[in-house]
Amino acid sequence: SVFFQTPYVLSIAYKVLVVMLEGEEAAKRALPVRDRDLGKMVPFPNQPIISEVVAAGGKLKPILADSTLIIQGKNLHSEITKVRIGQVEVTPESVENNQITLPLASIPTNSLKAGVQSLQVIHHISPGTEPVTHNQVESNVAPFVLCPTVTRVSPGNVEDIDQESCAAEITVQVNLLLGKEQRVVLALNQWSTDNPTSYLFDAPKRRKDTHAVTVSVNKVLPGEYLVRLMVDGAESQLSIDENPNSPTFNWYVAPKVELLNC
Repeated sequence: SVFFQTPYVLSIAYKVLVVMLEGEEAAKRALPVRDRDLGKMVPFPNQPIISEVVAAGGKLKPILADSTLIIQGKNLHSEITKVRIGQVEVTPESVENNQITLPLASIPTNSLKAGVQSLQVIHHISPGTEPVTHNQVESNVAPFVLCPTVTRVSPGNVEDIDQESCAAEITVQVNLLLGKEQRVVLALNQWSTDNPTSYLFDAPKRRKDTHAVTVSVNKVLPGEYLVRLMVDGAESQLSIDENPNSPTFNWYVAPKVELLNC
């Protein structure tokens, strides 16, 4: 025994019996299958799998409404391949087994919201001679972040608070819809090389989806400010001065707002 000072040996036994069941009715056998047409759908289809969604410019490039998406994975190609973003299905520009190219410009802008998007590759199955209950194969859901672009900035109701700061209402318009439940934050960075300051202000709740939001700012130093909008973490981009002869070459230069009359 494996137990100390135990005068017996551990053992176990099984009794196995085979039971034969015989019925009184005659056995039956179905006719052989003549047609295995399942609408071109096999019992275990090669499901498309998405491994990555990036901008055509590279992994570190932000994805904008006019970007081209590179969807990478495996089993992406089929006879009829669609890409679903949110509730919209579109036909991609090119489809290979390991990569799909999709210009976001092919999707109506009003169908896209700033922030995190869900993307799937859909394989539609052509109907055969027999109807099928499920005529498409869907990939896993892959997320990507769609950044808004600021199209207009308008200051209003600028007033003095004290000798050094002011308050205002800044309206920012973007090219993508802002969902009424999305968190929107306005970021202001003073456009200066002399000890610039920065501010963050939360936008108020909205009653409906919209392209514009008005944010109240308070205790802000007078000056020019670069403007960014962050929607559920998706940040609008700043423009860079690319003119080598400009005194502000390689600086961030837009979009900006002036708060000088306070």
